[in-house]
Amino acid sequence: MFCFKCGTQLAEGAKVCMNCGSEVKDEGKEVHKSIQAETVKGFDQEKRTNGEAALDVEAEQRNNSEVNVEELLNKAREFETKEEYEEALEYYNKVLDMDHNTEEARKGANRVKQEINNYVYYQTSANNVFTPGTLQLKNGVLVYKGKMGNEAKYYLDEIYNVRKCRGSLAFTYGLKRMEVIYGCSEISQWIKVINQAHYGKYPKRGNRKLQMQ
Repeated sequence: MFCFKCGTQLAEGAKVCMNCGSEVKDEGKEVHKSIQAETVKGFDQEKRTNGEAALDVEAEQRNNSEVNVEELLNKAREFETKEEYEEALEYYNKVLDMDHNTEEARKGANRVKQEINNYVYYQTSANNVFTPGTLQLKNGVLVYKGKMGNEAKYYLDEIYNVRKCRGSLAFTYGLKRMEVIYGCSEISQWIKVINQAHYGKYPKRGNRKLQMQ
């Protein structure tokens, strides 16, 4: 080690130059402190950079999610407008899978479920014990509505042996195997409609004539 002012060689650990009296500075320590300071500064900068990058990624993911939700909602609205309720329900449910708090999707799903349950896929005039009325096929259920206000429902999964009997539509219903008979037109078509509906295939919406999906 040498004196930085006069160049005299100094003893190890000297605090003052014996030749010129100048204070001896430990340049190694100064350099170490400088390097340490730069390292800490670089580390802090890296933390800030990584943190900003993470925030950017999170923001991008949030934006993409919002875009996807809006696209799915647009699809659901489009299908609902065209009365394609099963497809609309599928897209509303996709939105709810992403964010179950989306109010429009919840309301939309409930709305189209009600439409699906109430929609009349097929109907004709019919009579039951000389009482005129209407026979309707809805989602999962056969409904007879009499002109006098009486109504009977028959769930498809409990209907068996649909057939033509003495010019009427007949089927066996429920665990008690009750025989049900309705006088109606288009009996052969009704048999086909009911049997297809057992497997989830219904006539197309907007067409009461037999046009299976």
